Amino acid sequence: MNNEAPEIIEARADSLAETVEDLKTALVRLRKRHGLTQQDVAQRLGMSQPAVSQLEKYDSNLTLSSLSEYALAVGARLKIEVIDDCAATSATTARSDSFHWGSMRRDLQLGTTVHV
Repeated sequence: MNNEAPEIIEARADSLAETVEDLKTALVRLRKRHGLTQQDVAQRLGMSQPAVSQLEKYDSNLTLSSLSEYALAVGARLKIEVIDDCAATSATTARSDSFHWGSMRRDLQLGTTVHV
């Protein structure tokens, strides 16, 4: 890991940032599909509607905890999978329970289990 080129580290960071944005976008779509307003979500989360609006903004920096709470409020779950980028083969994967960082964005619009 110490010998990684800066471009590789930057690409990994960019990928993680895109994943968070993809999750947020999918959750907002799901909120709307379920007929929930920002006010509905705010009540479920115990916060104000402007706070939910801020969470949904493109430039907000959400934590995994915030994403998980929002997901529960809109009737969704997150699955997370940790992938060891330092492993010599892609077969070495440590699972942490469910969200695969990086494939099947089509599911985001369809509404089944969300995979990014």
